[in-house]
Amino acid sequence: MLKKEKVLNLIRELWNAPEEKNRDIERIANYHKLKTDENNPDSVDADTWDNLNMNNLFEKMDYNISCFGQQYLYHNLRTYKNDFSTLERYSEKYDIFIKNSQLREKLQAALINLRNLNSYNLANLLFAPLPEKPKYYFVFYLLSFLSFASLIAISIKPVFLFAFILLGLINIAVNWLYSSRMFSHFSELTGLNALLGAAIKLAKCKSDGVNIEQLDVLQKELKTAWQIKKSIGWLIIDKSHLDSIALALVEYLNQFLLFELITFLRSLNKLKKYRKELVNIFEAVASLDAEIAAAAYLNNCGHFCRPVFNNQNSFDFTSVYHPLLEDAVSNDFKINDKSVLITGSNMAGKTTFIKTIGVNLILAKTAGFVLAKAASIPDMKVFASIKRSDDIINGKSYYFAEVEEILKFINKSADGSNYLFLIDEIFKGTNTAERISASKAVLNYLSGNSIALVTTHDIELEDLLKENFEMYNFSEQIKDSQVYFDYKIKQGKCTGRNAIKLLELSGYPKEIINEALAEYETFSHKGVNI
Repeated sequence: MLKKEKVLNLIRELWNAPEEKNRDIERIANYHKLKTDENNPDSVDADTWDNLNMNNLFEKMDYNISCFGQQYLYHNLRTYKNDFSTLERYSEKYDIFIKNSQLREKLQAALINLRNLNSYNLANLLFAPLPEKPKYYFVFYLLSFLSFASLIAISIKPVFLFAFILLGLINIAVNWLYSSRMFSHFSELTGLNALLGAAIKLAKCKSDGVNIEQLDVLQKELKTAWQIKKSIGWLIIDKSHLDSIALALVEYLNQFLLFELITFLRSLNKLKKYRKELVNIFEAVASLDAEIAAAAYLNNCGHFCRPVFNNQNSFDFTSVYHPLLEDAVSNDFKINDKSVLITGSNMAGKTTFIKTIGVNLILAKTAGFVLAKAASIPDMKVFASIKRSDDIINGKSYYFAEVEEILKFINKSADGSNYLFLIDEIFKGTNTAERISASKAVLNYLSGNSIALVTTHDIELEDLLKENFEMYNFSEQIKDSQVYFDYKIKQGKCTGRNAIKLLELSGYPKEIINEALAEYETFSHKGVNI
């Protein structure tokens, strides 16, 4: 009773906040890399994932109990779903887990022994090529038999002691030679054993009439789970808990009779034979943990909704917000088959806004929810060009790196698919005249095939792109010599001209301010669009 109470308290703690832990994204991403080709069009590309800080969002959503759940959640967020019924089912399951705490806690109790298990490499055992058995592996069986036979023969003729010693030395050498191959898979087999234990517990859980697909899969694979668990049992004995006599016996069987090596080879046969079933078990357990984690995140975040997908290339968000901001400001946003140019001063919210739309579109297409009160969105995949830098190693300038990035967008837009392109401060690495000219040509091209959300300080583009783009802006407010931002997107051109005023409020010398104002007047009289 005390143990059950302790487990229940722990489960409730994990439901209310993600655990503080070091998350090795490379190891967490291992399952995704093995499962998905790098150029798979249904995978969120690495640059966009990085540009939109999706690793940070993953960490915020990581309420998983198991490392397998972490891997599945990461993979799920990196994978676009083309079947809307899958996304709708995700939403239904989140609702079940949020409202039916009794069922959820029962499932989490079956998963709890996987907590603190660091077996991210188990995916290698299920998806990567398995090691081949040695060509003459039957010799291991022969040596084991002869060693055992010579031990029995000693009681008949003591002379067989020499044969037993010789065979023992040979077996010790063989065991030492091949032990490194076994030990390289030890953590994977330990993880597999723990996974199968959780799968067996989950298969016995009653869903109380609620449809949980993973439980059906695990009940179907229950026999296989027991078979594999028994076959690898010898390999994962925790020797630290054995007394001296038991430990001596185990070591004798491993060293002189090659029990561990033979069990490992037999296990390889089973793993190859039942690999498909093991993948089903892994994904059932991992996806269940990941879905409960997503439900926990939604239970603890702000408002969210199930998106509605439309065929009109229109966006209609009510109170959409960015998941990584504390006290995030929500925005309404509506466009109908038009690209958008967003102008305004620095720090006013332009970049955060296009990230907000990108992140929420990815969440809609991968996880089936949107961080908004309502959302009607098109079926689109997202590509982002936001974080850029000089590529010193390959000798590429900031501008050239951006040229290559946006060329990828141009090539993508020509393939007939539907995309949302997010571009922050387009071509800002070059001079004004060429930047404006190139920006106009590129953005008109992109908007002809897909939707682009673009931020810029070049207000000249507002008139040059007015046929294909809707104009929006963010602006700062100045009151009582203080600058503040409301972070609200506003429709129309940017009318604010506060750059010089901001210099003054920041304490720049008066002579600089006066000269800047005079130059501004000169440009204005010459008719320059500033």
